Amino acid sequence: MATTVQMTPLMVKVEEELGEPLGDYLRQRYSVDRVSMRALAKELGVARQSLYGWILAYGILRRVWREP
Repeated sequence: MATTVQMTPLMVKVEEELGEPLGDYLRQRYSVDRVSMRALAKELGVARQSLYGWILAYGILRRVWREP
């Protein structure tokens, strides 16, 4: 699923370091692997606020906390 996103210089840098499309990586790590935003931001070396914006830009649905 290709989504056209206006890439910031930081997004370009992270994508180059990953060696794969950033959107695909975020979908895999966040949606499939269920890595937390905090852990994923740390893994990528970016602020959580930046990661949150990227998640929104790529149209990735955010998980919500629910009580048991």
